Amino acid sequence: MKPLHFISIVTISGLPWWLINYHTYTSNHNFTYLSFSLLALTISFIFFKFDYKFWNVLMMSLLAHQLALIVKVVIDIFENSTNHNLLPFEMIIYLFFDVLVLISVLLIVSKIKHYHLNKNQKN
Repeated sequence: MKPLHFISIVTISGLPWWLINYHTYTSNHNFTYLSFSLLALTISFIFFKFDYKFWNVLMMSLLAHQLALIVKVVIDIFENSTNHNLLPFEMIIYLFFDVLVLISVLLIVSKIKHYHLNKNQKN
């Protein structure tokens, strides 16, 4: 995966987390849903437009979203050092949801991409 694509995944999926404070982050999960939605949209576009392998996109996307979470943690720890005292569990929970979201999105996009390529070859 190109570095620009990796950086765009980190930036686009991390922005909803980075722009809010810790208390909003823990009490309002809409920003987390927005982060996952932006991750899914970004991955869908990158996987559909560029010729990357399924597992390459999956692993790089997991790494990028975890990196976005780590940046959020660093920002929050600079504000208050007692924030994110259960960080390993938080990362595991988000990793679990990342895997669920990304595998389902990538499977759907791969089917659409395959259909689109077959349609273009017939014409």
